Amino acid sequence: MPDITLTQLVDVVSKSGSPKATCVKQIKEQLASPYDPRNDFYKILREAIVDAHAGGLGKAHISSAASHVADPRRSAQYGPIATAYNSWWGRKTITWFAPPRSTWTPAGSAFGVVVNPELGLDINGVHYVVKLYFKADTLSKARVDIITQLMHDELTPLHAGAQFSVLDIRNKKLHTVVPPTGLGPALVAELAYVAALWPLV
Repeated sequence: MPDITLTQLVDVVSKSGSPKATCVKQIKEQLASPYDPRNDFYKILREAIVDAHAGGLGKAHISSAASHVADPRRSAQYGPIATAYNSWWGRKTITWFAPPRSTWTPAGSAFGVVVNPELGLDINGVHYVVKLYFKADTLSKARVDIITQLMHDELTPLHAGAQFSVLDIRNKKLHTVVPPTGLGPALVAELAYVAALWPLV
């Protein structure tokens, strides 16, 4: 069985009843199709943010990437998001480091979950490993808890002492959960649900 993304697992956990089963079906359909960057709505802006830090290109690179997008649907979203990100960056002293990444595979599970934060940022001397949240939908506490829990459990051995966070870009808020919430066993059960339902959808 294939690995799913951290975002896909969070989507499943956040639902109940028939929408939960539908979510698993949609994930299976997505993974059965070849990756098409045209369907990755935030790809250009996400890569611009990474390059702005990793390549030392600064805030102007993010603004430029947002302003040169030809697709009007993306353009309408990218401009405000770029402005919000640069506002959050502000006057912080930020240095890039490569974020750790791993795949979480509980014992006995046929599934893995790719834990793939986009940013490693030394902010005023503190190391933050950051997952970016681009959507306009409200970022729930439950979603933050799940993401930070899995990053903490899976990535701490790779970068001890880091703060694991989710950045709600539009609202310019960095969510860091310390200590993690202890959701590990519940997430193992959720992944088992995905595995059990997978052949049936």
